[in-house]
Amino acid sequence: MGEKDQKLEFLSINNLLKENEELKKQLKEIKKAQKKIERRMDYESRKKYYSLFNKIADPVYIYDATTYKFLDCNESVFDKYGFTKEELLTMTPFDLHKAEEFDKVRESIEKRTEDDSPILIQITKDRRQRILKLITEETYYEGNPAWITIVHDITE
Repeated sequence: MGEKDQKLEFLSINNLLKENEELKKQLKEIKKAQKKIERRMDYESRKKYYSLFNKIADPVYIYDATTYKFLDCNESVFDKYGFTKEELLTMTPFDLHKAEEFDKVRESIEKRTEDDSPILIQITKDRRQRILKLITEETYYEGNPAWITIVHDITE
Protein backbone atom coordinates (compact mmCIF):
# COMPACT_ATOMS: atom_id res chain seq x y z
CA MET A 1 0.00 0.00 0.00
CA GLY A 2 1.45 3.34 -1.05
CA GLU A 3 1.74 6.50 0.98
CA LYS A 4 -1.18 8.09 -0.89
CA ASP A 5 -3.42 5.08 -0.16
CA GLN A 6 -2.44 5.19 3.51
CA LYS A 7 -3.34 8.91 3.69
CA LEU A 8 -6.72 8.21 2.04
CA GLU A 9 -7.38 5.34 4.44
CA PHE A 10 -6.40 7.56 7.40
CA LEU A 11 -8.71 10.34 6.14
CA SER A 12 -11.56 7.83 5.67
CA ILE A 13 -11.13 6.47 9.19
CA ASN A 14 -10.85 10.00 10.56
CA ASN A 15 -14.08 10.99 8.75
CA LEU A 16 -15.85 7.90 10.07
CA LEU A 17 -14.77 8.75 13.61
CA LYS A 18 -16.05 12.33 13.20
CA GLU A 19 -19.35 11.03 11.80
CA ASN A 20 -19.55 8.56 14.68
CA GLU A 21 -19.05 11.41 17.21
CA GLU A 22 -21.70 13.47 15.41
CA LEU A 23 -24.12 10.52 15.52
CA LYS A 24 -23.41 10.10 19.24
CA LYS A 25 -24.24 13.80 19.80
CA GLN A 26 -27.45 13.45 17.79
CA LEU A 27 -28.42 10.31 19.68
CA LYS A 28 -27.79 12.10 22.98
CA GLU A 29 -30.06 14.97 21.85
CA ILE A 30 -32.75 12.50 20.75
CA LYS A 31 -32.62 10.74 24.14
CA LYS A 32 -32.82 14.11 25.91
CA ALA A 33 -35.87 15.08 23.84
CA GLN A 34 -37.45 11.68 24.46
CA LYS A 35 -37.04 12.07 28.24
CA LYS A 36 -38.59 15.52 28.04
CA ILE A 37 -41.59 14.07 26.15
CA GLU A 38 -41.89 11.21 28.67
CA ARG A 39 -41.86 13.68 31.57
CA ARG A 40 -44.53 15.75 29.84
CA MET A 41 -46.67 12.66 29.19
CA ASP A 42 -46.23 11.57 32.82
CA TYR A 43 -47.24 15.07 33.97
CA GLU A 44 -50.33 15.04 31.73
CA SER A 45 -51.26 11.55 32.90
CA ARG A 46 -50.91 12.53 36.57
CA LYS A 47 -52.91 15.70 35.96
CA LYS A 48 -55.80 13.67 34.50
CA TYR A 49 -55.57 11.12 37.33
CA TYR A 50 -55.73 13.79 40.04
CA SER A 51 -58.53 15.61 38.28
CA LEU A 52 -60.68 12.46 38.24
CA PHE A 53 -59.55 11.33 41.69
CA ASN A 54 -60.44 14.66 43.27
CA LYS A 55 -63.92 14.76 41.69
CA ILE A 56 -65.03 11.68 43.64
CA ALA A 57 -67.47 12.93 46.29
CA ASP A 58 -66.69 10.20 48.83
CA PRO A 59 -63.37 10.29 50.67
CA VAL A 60 -60.83 7.96 49.06
CA TYR A 61 -57.46 7.24 50.53
CA ILE A 62 -54.52 5.06 49.56
CA TYR A 63 -52.14 3.55 52.07
CA ASP A 64 -49.11 1.28 52.03
CA ALA A 65 -49.93 -2.45 52.23
CA THR A 66 -47.12 -3.11 54.72
CA THR A 67 -46.78 -0.03 56.93
CA TYR A 68 -50.38 1.19 56.51
CA LYS A 69 -49.03 4.76 56.20
CA PHE A 70 -51.25 6.98 54.07
CA LEU A 71 -49.74 7.63 50.65
CA ASP A 72 -52.41 9.75 48.99
CA CYS A 73 -56.03 10.82 49.22
CA ASN A 74 -58.60 12.85 47.35
CA GLU A 75 -59.69 16.35 48.37
CA SER A 76 -62.88 15.04 49.94
CA VAL A 77 -60.77 13.57 52.77
CA PHE A 78 -59.66 17.07 53.79
CA ASP A 79 -63.24 18.35 53.74
CA LYS A 80 -64.68 15.45 55.74
CA TYR A 81 -61.88 14.85 58.25
CA GLY A 82 -60.28 18.28 58.65
CA PHE A 83 -56.68 17.03 58.40
CA THR A 84 -54.17 18.59 56.03
CA LYS A 85 -52.39 16.36 53.55
CA GLU A 86 -49.15 16.77 55.51
CA GLU A 87 -50.89 15.60 58.70
CA LEU A 88 -52.58 12.70 56.96
CA LEU A 89 -49.31 11.46 55.43
CA THR A 90 -47.96 10.90 58.96
CA MET A 91 -50.97 8.74 59.89
CA THR A 92 -52.49 5.32 59.22
CA PRO A 93 -56.17 4.33 58.91
CA PHE A 94 -55.99 3.14 62.52
CA ASP A 95 -55.40 6.74 63.63
CA LEU A 96 -58.92 7.55 62.43
CA HIS A 97 -60.52 5.03 64.81
CA LYS A 98 -60.81 4.36 68.51
CA ALA A 99 -58.41 1.67 69.76
CA GLU A 100 -61.27 -0.72 70.52
CA GLU A 101 -62.15 -0.78 66.79
CA PHE A 102 -58.68 -1.73 65.50
CA ASP A 103 -59.65 -5.40 65.02
CA LYS A 104 -62.74 -4.40 63.03
CA VAL A 105 -60.61 -2.01 60.93
CA ARG A 106 -58.09 -4.77 60.19
CA GLU A 107 -60.99 -7.10 59.30
CA SER A 108 -62.45 -4.52 56.91
CA ILE A 109 -59.09 -4.30 55.14
CA GLU A 110 -58.70 -8.06 54.89
CA LYS A 111 -62.28 -8.82 53.72
CA ARG A 112 -62.33 -6.13 51.02
CA THR A 113 -65.92 -6.66 49.87
CA GLU A 114 -68.77 -4.21 50.03
CA ASP A 115 -71.26 -6.84 51.27
CA ASP A 116 -69.05 -7.91 54.19
CA SER A 117 -67.73 -4.48 55.18
CA PRO A 118 -68.38 -3.78 58.83
CA ILE A 119 -69.94 -0.55 60.01
CA LEU A 120 -67.21 1.48 61.71
CA ILE A 121 -66.88 4.77 63.52
CA GLN A 122 -64.17 7.17 62.40
CA ILE A 123 -63.03 10.25 64.24
CA THR A 124 -62.36 13.57 62.54
CA LYS A 125 -59.65 16.05 63.53
CA ASP A 126 -62.16 17.98 65.65
CA ARG A 127 -63.12 14.67 67.37
CA ARG A 128 -66.53 14.30 65.68
CA GLN A 129 -67.58 10.71 65.16
CA ARG A 130 -68.83 9.53 61.76
CA ILE A 131 -70.56 6.20 61.09
CA LEU A 132 -69.05 4.66 57.96
CA LYS A 133 -68.90 1.70 55.68
CA LEU A 134 -65.42 1.19 54.20
CA ILE A 135 -64.72 -0.60 50.94
CA THR A 136 -61.07 -1.57 50.56
CA GLU A 137 -59.28 -3.12 47.58
CA GLU A 138 -55.72 -4.10 46.84
CA THR A 139 -53.90 -1.85 44.38
CA TYR A 140 -50.45 -0.58 43.47
CA TYR A 141 -49.28 2.94 44.10
CA GLU A 142 -46.13 4.13 42.38
CA GLY A 143 -45.23 0.48 41.77
CA ASN A 144 -45.68 -0.69 45.37
CA PRO A 145 -48.46 -2.81 46.92
CA ALA A 146 -51.08 -0.64 48.58
CA TRP A 147 -54.72 -0.52 49.68
CA ILE A 148 -57.33 1.91 48.38
CA THR A 149 -60.37 2.64 50.53
CA ILE A 150 -63.61 4.38 49.60
CA VAL A 151 -65.48 5.75 52.59
CA HIS A 152 -69.30 5.77 52.56
CA ASP A 153 -70.60 8.02 55.33
CA ILE A 154 -73.91 6.65 56.67
CA THR A 155 -74.18 9.03 59.63
CA GLU A 156 -77.72 10.31 59.96
